[in-house]
Amino acid sequence: MSKNKLMEFMQKEIPSKKSKIEILQNKKEEILKLHNTGYAVQQIVNYLKITYQLITSRQTVSKFIKEELKK
Repeated sequence: MSKNKLMEFMQKEIPSKKSKIEILQNKKEEILKLHNTGYAVQQIVNYLKITYQLITSRQTVSKFIKEELKK
């Protein structure tokens, strides 16, 4: 596998041993940008599902955003 293909795979595929919060932490910049520009939590959940094949609940994403905004 070439380095480009490997990097592409690693960006799209999420290691199964990571927790959802760790995964969301890696996507924090994208999640907060979407949130700050007015996207609803459900739209962010859909974005994560389409872009990264990440299936997570609206509640998990909502809690993650609230905790990140407290920092």
